[in-house]
Amino acid sequence: MNFAVWTAATFHSIGSGTDRSTTWLLAIDAVAVGTVCGLTTWRILRRSDLRATVVLAGAPLVAGAAAIAIVSALALGPLRFQPKPWNPAEFQDALSGKILSNMGVTRGIVSMAGTGDGAQQVLVRADLLVTPSTLASTSFQMEYLPSGAMCTGTVTNVHATSFEASCTMPDRTQRFVSASWTQPDAQGSITNGTITSHA
Repeated sequence: MNFAVWTAATFHSIGSGTDRSTTWLLAIDAVAVGTVCGLTTWRILRRSDLRATVVLAGAPLVAGAAAIAIVSALALGPLRFQPKPWNPAEFQDALSGKILSNMGVTRGIVSMAGTGDGAQQVLVRADLLVTPSTLASTSFQMEYLPSGAMCTGTVTNVHATSFEASCTMPDRTQRFVSASWTQPDAQGSITNGTITSHA
């Protein structure tokens, strides 16, 4: 049972946690695995008929080195910690939301509020102040979740079922965002859109 629990704990150590790919933890795991495997091999061979000095001296070292190589390959390969970037400039998400329109005699407001779900969850809002012949002014906001960082700017191009916008993050880096969708339903709901951001 000790070997089973120790093996499970070792795989837990190299397969979970944000520090699992750090040099210090990898060194601790490699030394522990190499030592246990080497000494276990020595103990098994010592009790068997294979008592030759060469076998006793060499086999535990080979077993320990092989165990270290396996742990290192797992920790630096398929089990490597690869965090998602925080507030990435580039992502593509599924867009859902709603379009609201309130038109007056000389001016009107068209707003799109939605959620991007996928690689980076965001809340999006685009507001247009329109006249019968021109686009008077625009505003655009995109909030990154869970950080709450806001990218604010303007809508630069408007089409029937899409728009492009540019916004600036608090660190003054710029994002270029495009959103598109199929025709909304009668209530103005968008269910199958796409939002894309790049630097």
